[in-house]
Amino acid sequence: MSEVNGIQPADSETLQFLEGQRDELTARITDDYFERHPQSTPVNQARIRKICSTDTGHHLDYLHNALML
Repeated sequence: MSEVNGIQPADSETLQFLEGQRDELTARITDDYFERHPQSTPVNQARIRKICSTDTGHHLDYLHNALML
């Protein structure tokens, strides 16, 4: 890809890192969410964890695509 508005795409090492660490990053971000929101009850936690993990995965995918361009 080429430069757009003075911004260059991320290097391949960064893209590979993000892709290779996607699951680990998703888990860490989701765990951090629960540390910051201790009011989550065990009843809600499984549902919220699934939603948070899915959303975080999508955000990381979008970030990866944006960095490619």
